[in-house]
Amino acid sequence: SGADIHDGDLVVIEWFRFDGQMRMITAKRVKKTRSGYELWPESDDPAHQDPIVLSELPEHESVRVWAKVLWVLRKP
Repeated sequence: SGADIHDGDLVVIEWFRFDGQMRMITAKRVKKTRSGYELWPESDDPAHQDPIVLSELPEHESVRVWAKVLWVLRKP
């Protein structure tokens, strides 16, 4: 699409695990670090607080960015 992804952007990703046997679609916040990029959850759930560190993905996992979130609508 030509859209650039920058530090702090919210993106929708497709995450394949176990050689593609498990597929998850989720939103993550992009964080640029010295070693590369990390994808951080926006969840308040304590079980979902670990980032996906792209430089440390095992061989049987892959991540694909589907979309860049431009705005979020929240009801009061």
